[in-house]
Amino acid sequence: MDRRAILLAMKDVLEHLGDCYDGWPAAEHTKSEHLLATLMKRDVDRMRQLCELLERDPANSSSGRRMAVA
Repeated sequence: MDRRAILLAMKDVLEHLGDCYDGWPAAEHTKSEHLLATLMKRDVDRMRQLCELLERDPANSSSGRRMAVA
């Protein structure tokens, strides 16, 4: 997965997290709150995975790109 694809995936995850957060006040039932919490935990885990992808591959990091140019 290249840097651009990772950043786009991060953007999607953040948007979904925001949607879940915005929906929280409308959640009237414990089941709805549980679903939103589950979705948000999944999103946080996915964001962690995407961050690790950026860290692992020096070609994806901005410092790695600068080093490659130098």
